[in-house]
Amino acid sequence: MKKIALLGILLAFFCTANQTEAKNSMNTLDAKETALVAISMYTAQGDMPRLKQALSTGLDAGLTVNEIKEVLVQLYAYCGFPRSLNALGNFMQLT
Repeated sequence: MKKIALLGILLAFFCTANQTEAKNSMNTLDAKETALVAISMYTAQGDMPRLKQALSTGLDAGLTVNEIKEVLVQLYAYCGFPRSLNALGNFMQLT
């Protein structure tokens, strides 16, 4: 009986430790995700000089041209069509 209780305690400990590690890794953004946030933010603000830097950073982080284009196209519904088009124009100048 003591072996089963000890096994249960060890199993609970390892499950808790594994769950804590999973939560910590889920709460952080990688470089690509961080770049997408910056691209979206500067597009929404209409800050084109900073957007150009964020686009360059996104490409350096490993985002593909199609991923960035898709984000900029999807943003028109949330930021407005003119800002999305301006962002796409800046991106086309960059690539």
